[in-house]
Amino acid sequence: MDEMDFAEKTLGEMLSSLGLEAEIAREDSHTLQLSSPRKDLLIGKEGDRLDDFQYLINRMVIEKFPDAPRIRVDCDGFKEGYEEELRQEVKAVAARVRETGKKASLRPLNSYYRKLAYDALADESGISASSPAIKQRYKRILIESTES
Repeated sequence: MDEMDFAEKTLGEMLSSLGLEAEIAREDSHTLQLSSPRKDLLIGKEGDRLDDFQYLINRMVIEKFPDAPRIRVDCDGFKEGYEEELRQEVKAVAARVRETGKKASLRPLNSYYRKLAYDALADESGISASSPAIKQRYKRILIESTES
């Protein structure tokens, strides 16, 4: 049994024990795609439940397979759309900061989504971004203008 077999089996057992029905398919070598008529229960608010499933699965996989790559858990392609919306939101906030000169902060994001936000800001001139050095899973990114 490799890490994907283990992750798929463990996720299936986890969902079943929670009373959630879903089909699990391997989308690629590191993604488990869930499909369910009740995807709202699997996705949660803004994908937070999917993130929790992904976090737990990765913790269990790393425990058993220390060198395993990170496994992604998605439901009916939700994350792809959500990530594109986040990129657009970040660019819009950066444009507003550049235009007004006023600082703005994004909603709290986990480390994966903060990385996506920083990547979206990489090509934005006149903008700097930072997040606080605190030990929390979700942090805000502060976006500031570097132009006077």
